[in-house]
Amino acid sequence: MAINKKQDWVNVGRLGSAHKLQGAIKLHVNESLIIKKMKSILCGKQQNTALPFLVTAIKPFSTNDLILVLDGINTREEAQQLSGSTIWIESKNVELSEQIVSEKMVSYEIVDVKTGKIGIISDIYFLPSQTLAVFLYNEKEILIPCNQETIVKINHTKKQFLVNMPEGLMEVYL
Repeated sequence: MAINKKQDWVNVGRLGSAHKLQGAIKLHVNESLIIKKMKSILCGKQQNTALPFLVTAIKPFSTNDLILVLDGINTREEAQQLSGSTIWIESKNVELSEQIVSEKMVSYEIVDVKTGKIGIISDIYFLPSQTLAVFLYNEKEILIPCNQETIVKINHTKKQFLVNMPEGLMEVYL
């Protein structure tokens, strides 16, 4: 199977225990992610040495768990050997859930798709109605909503938020 490991891959979780006898295995999905589709995965301790697998079936198991059937994994013993491995999938197949941001993302760079780098996240406000990222621009504090319309992509490797800044938002603060 030819998988381009140079593409942008996202860590989506870890494999748990084998499920039943036919080689299926539990995937514990990171809470902040929603997986749109999963045709292929990288599986291993580190992404650069991870092994590629085709996903032949996916079944929901619980809120953050899926049952995966992987091509070439046919027994419980084979599945158990993968237990504890980290799983990566192509970033285009991952969506962020409503709780997309954590305190760990303070210091991430904010990059607008139209204008480029605009600031560094200095704080994150978790409000009942929405989550806001705070950054300084021209010595002014700017609040940006953290939602599906604004955040295009989060690259944890580069520590970047790629955003589509809402029209007129910056001008409100300047």
